[in-house]
Amino acid sequence: MPDAVELKDRKTGLILFGILEIAIGSLFALMLPFVALMTMLSGEFSPVAGSTNLRLVIPTLTFYIVIAVTFVSLGNGSCHCKRWARTLSLMVGWIWLITGVLSLVAWMFIAPRIFGSLAVDTDDQFARTLSLVTMISTAVLAFIYVILPGAFVLFYRSAAVKATCERRDPHLSWTEKVSEPVLMLSLGHAFLAYFLLWLAAYNWAIPFFGVILTGASGATVVLPTVVLSAWLARALYLRKPWSWWAALGLAVIMTVASAVTLVKVDILELYEAMDYPADQIEMLRELGIGGHWLGLWPLVLFTAVYVGYLLYAKRHFTAS
Repeated sequence: MPDAVELKDRKTGLILFGILEIAIGSLFALMLPFVALMTMLSGEFSPVAGSTNLRLVIPTLTFYIVIAVTFVSLGNGSCHCKRWARTLSLMVGWIWLITGVLSLVAWMFIAPRIFGSLAVDTDDQFARTLSLVTMISTAVLAFIYVILPGAFVLFYRSAAVKATCERRDPHLSWTEKVSEPVLMLSLGHAFLAYFLLWLAAYNWAIPFFGVILTGASGATVVLPTVVLSAWLARALYLRKPWSWWAALGLAVIMTVASAVTLVKVDILELYEAMDYPADQIEMLRELGIGGHWLGLWPLVLFTAVYVGYLLYAKRHFTAS
């Protein structure tokens, strides 16, 4: 590899990608009042639906806030060629790309069922229109889920970008005190704890070894898992050897607990336990979205990816 001083300066690229990140964060910030307005309008027509929608939309609003703050912060750091911004932008790109590929695969599996149910008893012209809509939707999702995050990964992982940040920001950042796989696992468990707290808005519904726990019984399982995941986030960052095994054990237990339930329970029954509005569940049923396998195979696929990454990162958790 050429010496860092010989690599081309990528400050312009860092600024351009930083501006793109700021734009993405600003877009999510602008969506906040729109989502809130739609929730308020639904409450005008139906007070019960309004209170239900408000409860269900709170996780979405908090997620948009997190995404907006994250991307604006990373964009600002990228424009200033900060080391931490490059590292975290690369990780965001990888997470975005991996989840995007999985989401795109799920869409390609679900889309024919959705549009197929809409095309029943329709003329050829409408069927062709639906086919065109499917192709356009898939192309747009491919750009958002694969091409855009792929560009982030290719750019921020390049040696020239890394060298540029190291020249212009000579001080070691907190993101570089551990290897990138370790940091990814640590941040991943921090976000897992955050996402599990969403279940408070969904009646604490959680699949648990063949049954769906809700309410207080669900909370007694979810809240300790939140604490454990947050604790693991710190332990993984400190590269405690036992934390790797604990992360693997947690992943296996959560997957088995969910898989055993999803084999027995229709995914729409889980939505019912999460207190989704009955009309939305009925709409999903009419679109052909349901069954045991719809929730099971994404779970297994995601777990396989995660465990594979754990195995890849295991070498960083040897006792010193």
